[in-house]
Amino acid sequence: MKRGFLKGIILLVILLFFSGPSFSTEEGPAIWLFAAQPERYFSAFLEIHLKRVFSTSQLQFINLYSKQPGEMEKKINPKLCLARIIILMDFSKELTDCFFRECENIEFREKPFLITWNCDLTNLPDYFHSIPITINWELVLEELQTILSGYQSPAFIVHNNESYIQDFLLYLHNHSQYHLIVDDNKPCQSPPPQQVYLTGCEDIMKEYLSFSHHIICFESSTLALAEIQAGHILASIDFKPSQLATQISDLFSNKANKFNLTLTPLLIFPESLSEADAYEVLGRCFMCK
Repeated sequence: MKRGFLKGIILLVILLFFSGPSFSTEEGPAIWLFAAQPERYFSAFLEIHLKRVFSTSQLQFINLYSKQPGEMEKKINPKLCLARIIILMDFSKELTDCFFRECENIEFREKPFLITWNCDLTNLPDYFHSIPITINWELVLEELQTILSGYQSPAFIVHNNESYIQDFLLYLHNHSQYHLIVDDNKPCQSPPPQQVYLTGCEDIMKEYLSFSHHIICFESSTLALAEIQAGHILASIDFKPSQLATQISDLFSNKANKFNLTLTPLLIFPESLSEADAYEVLGRCFMCK
């Protein structure tokens, strides 16, 4: 009896001290995520991982299923003034300009941090602390060296207008003997020089799998992982939204000692599927049933 009571007290203490960052949420959420393409892998799984490290009352998710700025205007409310961290994902220049115009009318309680992913930004207003995201390509490049030397003409498939692709190409150009050609046309049946094809993920599954290329996908969605397991895709790159969620938690709780975020992508193969964020999330969901 006493032992059971003692265990209950210990469990209560653990929950009190390790339940994540604390914040008074009586007035409104402190973390706002605006996603212009909420169906995309990174946005969707970042939301999942943020819910793991923050309470529901601390978060506000704004999913913009319409690309019209008017939709965002309707969803911004006065409680945004309480935001400590604002995250913009997949914003066009039109949407970012609209968002900044709306923020001109908001008196923030304190200067919020602004984190952006794949957004078209020009001039950033001075009423934000901009927190850049740096992608560490070294681990991916090391594994790609083996692929590029061992497979004939792999095709790199990337979503249209991804901002990080130019950074990747520059890094690859400076650190590798291989030079990739960016092409927005569909790959031909005969093996061309190594190229990067810009397309949408839905095109990969509908058309690209019929071509005789070893495909490497710049996304580790559940759909991409299924095609890897089936042997239709050689590998995918996981940008690890779980890493970003953890660093946002550190930033929120003042554990971060520097104002920048770093993502270290992983190259996912059939034998390393379990290392992908999407695989881990699905595995946990199945375990809960």
